[in-house]
Amino acid sequence: MKLIKYPQDIVKLKNIISKIDYSNALVPNCTKELLEKTCNEALQYSFAAVAVFPICIEYVVNRLKDSPVNSQIAVGFPCGNHFTEVKLKEAEIGLDLGVKEVDMVMNISKFFDKDYTSIPSFLVDTKLLLYPNPTNDVLYLKSEIGIESQFGIRIMDSMGRTVYSENHPAYMIGDIIEINLSDFDSGMYFFHFNHLDRSGTKKIIIERGK
Repeated sequence: MKLIKYPQDIVKLKNIISKIDYSNALVPNCTKELLEKTCNEALQYSFAAVAVFPICIEYVVNRLKDSPVNSQIAVGFPCGNHFTEVKLKEAEIGLDLGVKEVDMVMNISKFFDKDYTSIPSFLVDTKLLLYPNPTNDVLYLKSEIGIESQFGIRIMDSMGRTVYSENHPAYMIGDIIEINLSDFDSGMYFFHFNHLDRSGTKKIIIERGK
């Protein structure tokens, strides 16, 4: 069977390919040669993204820089049997390296065990990414979900005093919020997020160069 029978089929096929994440290099025996080949093919055929293991992401980010093909880090792949804290750290490192997309796998074994209570907890823990952490002057906030109405951000020092407070309008997936911390002293702070009946707190560290 021919995929391309009419001229318009080429347009349709290209449109389909542009929606596909290319995972050709997402294999245990991925070599530098395969990684390069995968990126070249993704650029040639205009795939949506190149998905790779965390250890390969730095090369992919640099290779796909300034191209329409996104770099994608596969976190917790393939079974998701990592601690949530480990997954968050992998995602944070990838974002620090400039990755465009994070694809995070939930704990599949718990799902098959019908331990559904772990799924909401995982989503609450991972929907907000703060990076870099520790930081010095700037903190970035990225969410893996859209937020359709106003939400609040508050930063408190180790004594519980509010040192930063701001309300933000609706948030689209992929948006990045930049928070300037240049006036803050070194130390431990707490980042608090609240939206409707949902809220959460994460610890952040500010380190100044000596």
